[in-house]
Amino acid sequence: MTANKGLVATAGTELDRLAELYGGALTYEAAVAGGIPIIRTINEGLAPDRIRRVSGILNGTSNYILTAIDQEGLSFDAALKEAQAKGFAEANPIKDVIGIDAAYKLIILTKLIFHRTLSLAQLAPTGIDHLSPRLFAAAKEWGLKIKLLASTWESRGQLNYQVAPVALNPSHPLYQVDGVTNAVVIDSDLVGTSTYLGPGAGGKATANSVLADLASLSRGEQLTGSSACLRIENGRPLTKQRYLVVNPTGLPTGLQFSDRHATSALTPALTPTDLQRLRATNPGLETLALGE
Repeated sequence: MTANKGLVATAGTELDRLAELYGGALTYEAAVAGGIPIIRTINEGLAPDRIRRVSGILNGTSNYILTAIDQEGLSFDAALKEAQAKGFAEANPIKDVIGIDAAYKLIILTKLIFHRTLSLAQLAPTGIDHLSPRLFAAAKEWGLKIKLLASTWESRGQLNYQVAPVALNPSHPLYQVDGVTNAVVIDSDLVGTSTYLGPGAGGKATANSVLADLASLSRGEQLTGSSACLRIENGRPLTKQRYLVVNPTGLPTGLQFSDRHATSALTPALTPTDLQRLRATNPGLETLALGE
């Protein structure tokens, strides 16, 4: 039993092997999403179902910073200092702001649901530390909110995964999740879309998850996932996607926009190749995936 997300993400397979060898069980409810019983929900509540996609706000520090920038108009550095002053961010918050903490949690969920082991290098997370004030201003102008999303999903028998900031539309189930709150959205065949939210950290929330694991172990329960093993894809969306784009010199050239302002626009659906060409022909262009 552990709450150490890094340990489970990087050595979980070996720990599983040792647990099986010695007749034990590896439990780690407190390692993902703090007080949200997401591991138990997947293992028990959704055990008969087939999960197709999981997407979540899994890092409270990053979410607090993004909320402070959006609602208080703070700079990234000022928002980070405020998070540290309130005890929401550690003295060295590097793993939170560059996406490693969220990536560890997504690695755990991917193994649990899809029975595939990912490395941090494969996942290649993108954090929030590189986002410019122009992107935040444009998102606010469009009524969007920037969130650090960790997602893993099945598409045509292949596994996709991504940890990156996304601009969310107000209709998105995670749009209203602010501050240090964590939230997870699961899409499955039988239940459809279900959303779970709660405190992502804190002594009481973590203790509750640890005690829940102890209770399960005392009952002799063995917790395992039930979904199929999938081939691993490249970790980026296979289908076209819309983007929020910002260019300090005006609208980017090479596209027809139905939604646009002076220096920002919402693109039509683009393939990764389309986006690469757009960046190549528009120096200074900044982009952010649109989560609708």
